[in-house]
Amino acid sequence: MAAAAAAAAGFLSSESRVRAGAVGGLRIPAPVTMDSFFFGCELSSHARSFTFKVEEEDDAEHVLALTMLCLTEGAKDECNVVEVVARNHDHQEIAVPVANLKLSCQPMLSLDDFPLQLPVTFRLKSGSGPVRITGRHQIGESRAGPLPRPPGTRSTSSSGTPPSRPACPPRGALSSTSSPPGPTKPPASCSLPISPAPVTISNDVSEEEEEAELCPILPANKQGAGP
Repeated sequence: MAAAAAAAAGFLSSESRVRAGAVGGLRIPAPVTMDSFFFGCELSSHARSFTFKVEEEDDAEHVLALTMLCLTEGAKDECNVVEVVARNHDHQEIAVPVANLKLSCQPMLSLDDFPLQLPVTFRLKSGSGPVRITGRHQIGESRAGPLPRPPGTRSTSSSGTPPSRPACPPRGALSSTSSPPGPTKPPASCSLPISPAPVTISNDVSEEEEEAELCPILPANKQGAGP
């Protein structure tokens, strides 16, 4: 029980230091800034797949946001199935169809900036196209910086503890010259004991009660009785 209480106290203490340090001077990640570039490719019977990936490695996050898929000039009235090959959260490669275009009923499809993590491959599963894929290549960079301190808050050190302040002098340690002349007053925190009022119990008996006890009650004389 004591070990669990000590662990909980240590966790709460570390959490309070982290929250206090975020205001004082710890560096936290700032909002991600995104740069957007136009993207486009075409799938047809001559080029049935296209892979988009980043050649150079960097710390930025690359996202491909798909905007639209549409049939272009020369397309036949046939089903054109487009699938996307990417990796899931287990880093396994999966292929998912995202569009089935036909010139007579659905020549285009809006994907409303559907995001995909790179690398990604587009394949024309069936049909001969041509199918134009458009989107935006987004590059995000996070820049760490100190969080601006709100007005009125105290600054903290790097360890998250507030700076120490001088201790107040004890009461009565002030010099006599600093206090104005006049009768001394007891300190505000001084309290005098209050004794309860004495309680007296009276055992005196009134005079009427004494006379009643001293004078016994005599029986009454019967009237009408002969000698």
